Amino acid sequence: NKGFHQRLAQDTTLDFVEEVANCVVFQINKEQLKDPENPYTKMILRELKRLGITDIYSVDGCEITLRPSTRGKFPNKSSGRHRKDGSPARPSVKIHAVFSVLKGSVSSIDITEGVANEREHLHPELLQGKLVIADRGYVSDVLECELMDNGVYYIIKGKKNMASGIIVEAYDKDGNPLEDYVGKKFSSIRDSNIAEFDVTVKSSDEHLVRIVRQPNPNTKSSRSKDENSDSDEST
Repeated sequence: NKGFHQRLAQDTTLDFVEEVANCVVFQINKEQLKDPENPYTKMILRELKRLGITDIYSVDGCEITLRPSTRGKFPNKSSGRHRKDGSPARPSVKIHAVFSVLKGSVSSIDITEGVANEREHLHPELLQGKLVIADRGYVSDVLECELMDNGVYYIIKGKKNMASGIIVEAYDKDGNPLEDYVGKKFSSIRDSNIAEFDVTVKSSDEHLVRIVRQPNPNTKSSRSKDENSDSDEST
């Protein structure tokens, strides 16, 4: 009815929807914890416990296009991205979700305008003791420092310009030390012909980052050498 539509137009509507979504997620997680069945082997759970990891989180954002008629219903929260084909941006919202791999359910949700920065909606203080899996869009020196300051483990698929700093440890695929690279910039080994390596890099703020390069079996030979190297490193 008319009253309902007037309520939809209020600034607090999206906040209310987000609160309801998180309440539903909380209830689902509660039910999951009651389930005695666990699909993970005792060996994996034992190893996570040894490392002090209580859960594995996968994080990502998803943009959802809205009907044009809803543009005015969510003030400042319905902007959309510019379309690659040159057509006008469509109103949209973005779902920023944290998915618990061990529980098999969503742990938290943020709902924002479609153009919101995903990094700003990853909350390091909620990720303590977790192994975080994210795509390369989350990579930034500031975020990495925040994650490490909060005791968060993270795996981020590498890209060529993602790491700077000085190498403090370097090993080849067989675990043999690569002493020639210790004390040099990360770019010296990144741009080398070494196909596989495991190095620890110290940033300018004294944070230590582990970077592993491994061959990617899904990389097609038609891609250039530089493109291949972009997809093979993880921190």
